[in-house]
Amino acid sequence: MLITQVGLQFTNSVLKGKEIRRASALMDFHKQTQHELAMALQAKEPEQTPIFPDTQPDPMAISYAGIGRNATLIAYREALARPDDDTDVALANIISRGRRDRGRHFVHSEAQLRELQFAVDMAKNPIRPARSTVEQLAARAPIP
Repeated sequence: MLITQVGLQFTNSVLKGKEIRRASALMDFHKQTQHELAMALQAKEPEQTPIFPDTQPDPMAISYAGIGRNATLIAYREALARPDDDTDVALANIISRGRRDRGRHFVHSEAQLRELQFAVDMAKNPIRPARSTVEQLAARAPIP
């Protein structure tokens, strides 16, 4: 069960920006813990290749209920991995590819997109002024 599901019923709940950032931080903590365990194992078995959390992919998300919530976390982490890309264009590309590869429910509601934009904006620049509306994003960077 992915961390976006913890404590949430399988409803149409939308993760708020703060919850998206918290879920991402928890995933980083999980990856760091895995790294520390790997390093402890390597100390016992030096022939093992160390695992570094920044080079390891995120865990695979397999979900039916909560797919939009998981998608917001996936898209958030991918958008932050593109610090030089324009947020709106990056999200449009990420969501478009996500819908193509994972299904139409990948960040499927306006509320999810709005919270995702807010979370990415706050992570990139906490003092960023008010952003464009979802309609302005759609006009600027269409999401198929």
